Amino acid sequence: MNQDYVIGVDLGGTKLDIALMKIVENSGITATKAYEIIENIKLATNVERGAENIVVDMVSSIDWLASKHRVTVKTVGIAVAGQVDMAGEVVTYAPNLGWKNVPLKKWFKKKFPKLCYSTMLELPQ
Repeated sequence: MNQDYVIGVDLGGTKLDIALMKIVENSGITATKAYEIIENIKLATNVERGAENIVVDMVSSIDWLASKHRVTVKTVGIAVAGQVDMAGEVVTYAPNLGWKNVPLKKWFKKKFPKLCYSTMLELPQ
């Protein structure tokens, strides 16, 4: 059976929390999806290393999880405390990370060009 896998990243000032999840169809009345966590890893953010190195750590961790479990990741969702631009592509200000105008979507597209993108960073409706 062909499964869809996604990555969820909680990008905090002190830690990265990265989860590989399998999408499982919700058998309820609504058409929402449910997720089963396959593996969750945590590592230090090390903000003093800068935004690009933090993104390298995220990408490396995502690659490692996908390789370890021999899956293809369909999409990556990133939660970051801070402000993003209206297009959802640039972290304009994240004080706990020391970030200003970090083009997070652009950097991820370089590494994961085949992922589906509408907006990398989405604000709650």
